[in-house]
Amino acid sequence: MTKKILTILLALTFILSLVSCTGNTKTETDKEKTTVSENKNADNKEKEEKEETTTTKSEAVKELEKSEKTKEELEKKLEKTTDKKEQESLKEEIKVVEEKIEKQSEVVKKEAETAKAVSAENKSTKANDNTVNATTRNTTVSTTKNQTSSPTTKQTTAQTTTTKKPASTTTKATTKQTTAQTTTRQTSAPTTARPTTTPTTARPTTTPTTAHTHNWQAVYKTVTVPEKGHYEQVLVTPAWTEEVPIMENVRYYYFPADGYKAYTVEDMNAHGDYLLDNGLSDQFVGKYEYVQVGTDYVDHPAVTQEKWVVDSPATTQQVLDYHKCSCGATK
Repeated sequence: MTKKILTILLALTFILSLVSCTGNTKTETDKEKTTVSENKNADNKEKEEKEETTTTKSEAVKELEKSEKTKEELEKKLEKTTDKKEQESLKEEIKVVEEKIEKQSEVVKKEAETAKAVSAENKSTKANDNTVNATTRNTTVSTTKNQTSSPTTKQTTAQTTTTKKPASTTTKATTKQTTAQTTTRQTSAPTTARPTTTPTTARPTTTPTTAHTHNWQAVYKTVTVPEKGHYEQVLVTPAWTEEVPIMENVRYYYFPADGYKAYTVEDMNAHGDYLLDNGLSDQFVGKYEYVQVGTDYVDHPAVTQEKWVVDSPATTQQVLDYHKCSCGATK
């Protein structure tokens, strides 16, 4: 009876060890499947990112080509036109298009750099995937080896069993150790997960911009124009000659008979004879009087002054200040 019980116990332990081994192998296969699915999902994401970068790159290149064509058309119009206002407006539009071309070329350069970085990262991720696949293959081989080695250990434990009870306990311990070893070998397989490397350089979002043609409108300002004129010499008083009398106290001879004044001795004697001839008295009285004896002539020049003569009076007029577009741009 004891031998039958021991054989039944050994059979049960053998069945339990097989069940545990199959459970472990199932969990490991499930883990491998999940890792493979994760690798596939990562590859699909990388492919989608590549496609997005190529599409955005093609859109940016198309926009750049469009702007270059518009620049060429504007330059042709500038060569044909002769109107100065149209030439100025075309020059401003060409400047705006050139600035747009510079921005678009920078975007294309950035996209090329990001594409290079993504390709380099894809190469590194592929190398990592190869290493991960190699490690997973090694783990599957080791687990199969452990599964094949487990029944041999169980057979050895079955052979070493004896009729005694303490021997059965030792065989149980050995079977437990062997199962523990198999489980530890299976779990100790290197589970190097595939590193998820995300590109650090963010893909620039380029929004397509439609070309805008400026509708320039003139803006005027009020300017005061000062008056214009000149200074002229205006005559205030003309030139003139001033007569200044020369006054002196002069002695003269006064005849009371007829009131005659003789200023010289000769005149006095002649007038006395004249009075005697006519039966009048020739008496006279000597006197002095302040009389003009001569004249000084003083020349005075003409007096003039400068006077402001207005040629054109001050006015206000409208002058062109700048041109303005409805988009807010000015020139």
